[in-house]
Amino acid sequence: KKEGASKDTIDTLLFQRLITIFSAVLDSAAMSNNWILIDRTNEQSSPTAELLLELAMQRNHSSKARPIILVIDSIDRLSRFHSNKAKEQVKHLQKLEKVAQPFGTDIIQERFHLDIISQAQDFSDWRSFIDLPLPCVPQKQHIRDNGISDKRKWMYHYSETIYGSGTHYIFLGSNDDSFPIEALQAPIGTVCAHGGSAAYGRLRSTILSGQPLVMLANTGGVTQAFSSCHRAILERSKSKESNNSTCDILSKIEIVSNENWAKHFGIAEIMFMLELHERAPLLFKKTIVAVDLIESSAEEVLSILTGCFSSIDGGIPELGLGSAETSCVLNAWQLYLLLKHSASQFYFYGLCLYWILLLLNVLTSLASTIYASSNKYATKNMNTDVLRNIIVILPVLSTFIATTRVRSRNIDKASICNTGAAYILSEIYYFRTRTGLYDSSIIHKTTNDFDKVQKSTTSPRAIFVQEIQRIFSAIIDSDVGNSSTLATTKKQHDQEAGLHSQFYAHLKQYVTENEPTLTPIENLDTTMNDNNTTIFPFQKHSDAFDVVEDDLVTPLSIESYIQCRAKPTAHYFQKCAPRPSSAL
Repeated sequence: KKEGASKDTIDTLLFQRLITIFSAVLDSAAMSNNWILIDRTNEQSSPTAELLLELAMQRNHSSKARPIILVIDSIDRLSRFHSNKAKEQVKHLQKLEKVAQPFGTDIIQERFHLDIISQAQDFSDWRSFIDLPLPCVPQKQHIRDNGISDKRKWMYHYSETIYGSGTHYIFLGSNDDSFPIEALQAPIGTVCAHGGSAAYGRLRSTILSGQPLVMLANTGGVTQAFSSCHRAILERSKSKESNNSTCDILSKIEIVSNENWAKHFGIAEIMFMLELHERAPLLFKKTIVAVDLIESSAEEVLSILTGCFSSIDGGIPELGLGSAETSCVLNAWQLYLLLKHSASQFYFYGLCLYWILLLLNVLTSLASTIYASSNKYATKNMNTDVLRNIIVILPVLSTFIATTRVRSRNIDKASICNTGAAYILSEIYYFRTRTGLYDSSIIHKTTNDFDKVQKSTTSPRAIFVQEIQRIFSAIIDSDVGNSSTLATTKKQHDQEAGLHSQFYAHLKQYVTENEPTLTPIENLDTTMNDNNTTIFPFQKHSDAFDVVEDDLVTPLSIESYIQCRAKPTAHYFQKCAPRPSSAL
């Protein structure tokens, strides 16, 4: 009895936690003007999720803001039920179909009243439906060796009527009809908890499509299995252990159900999730996430959900895109090194001409002074003819060097190369963090001559290539290109080798030796000045953030960017800034 009471207490706590989280999701959807879609056609609905939404809306009935809940249902689905409730609603829908008029017609019909009553409170206890006969033939995936589970019987009674808490409804005539959800041109995200055999197929297809997905762990069912597999794969990637990885992950999968899907869950799911992680690691970490329902608060769950839905990037990339993006970024780094080496050469040439000109001017002044005083301090060994020739030649050489220095404009060319390299560097990090022009959740339409990129149907990779080409073309069209004196890098990028190429090793060495703003410095969080006051305001990053080492090429999270790029940059400029106290 005590064990049964403990299970009931745990179930009640989990149920209340789910209601709280769904209430927060509803509030977030209302504030951000997101829609909630309930599709009951083709047996693709989840009665558990629909019931939780209704109960959450009843809890938030005092809230003025309510999100748009679009319900898609069909008459054929309701016709499968032989209960009186279902037959009555089918008759009402058929009458509605007869009096309905298409959009754009001038015929005005009387309003048709359709009673849709929410019955969520009637389904608070699944035990009350055990002895009731099913209103329709059960689904195949719900039938086990000993028949249908008692815990599933309430679902059929709940689905025999129209969903009662929608704000907008679309009714289809038959299951052969379909509503083009893609025509809404809006990204779709999913929140899943628990789930059985029917949810297994939906959850698997959602993961394979790369759509934003938040799995509420510790809710049991198929969600528990996939979330534990997701967690095990991330732990494996952090520990960098590859030996017997599949067996280790299989031992960490938590299957807490004895339904049909649990008999086949195993190696196949691990393999396709491992392939997804290798193919799109950032998507696996940011777009497909798992959150602990017990340990995480509602605010933390809502924050993770918001971050997941804001990182939408068009689903799983096509095969070969990972290597293509790596090649694009490495090509941009090659142009960056080309401009930095060219800037160094231009600056060296300009500095050499400056010192040569300065030396010639000093020698000219010295020779003129000696020649002017030669009559007074002349000796027999002094050759005044040589001095006279030197005085004539040195101004000519000075004029030649000065003209060459002015016309070559090496210092200006060095500034142009450094500016272009800085632009390329910023675009690399914009692209790797998927911000700015490369944020797929924002549509950019610019008509400025400086920003000619229109992001409506172009992929972030294509925009990145166009931006790098535009920046480098602007440099080539300047005096730098006209002089045809761009330097060449020591190592050329081998596209097939990728991160194993000699150029990548050269790039990392160059960054370590010459780029303090790209080299993470330890103990940045406690930088102090002479007065023992903190001059570096950044707080130490929490373990909750997924901070990884910057490899300069692969996609980078915002947390890693702050730690590996923003903090070193701020620290570098803070060291370079003059101290006002020393001048007082």
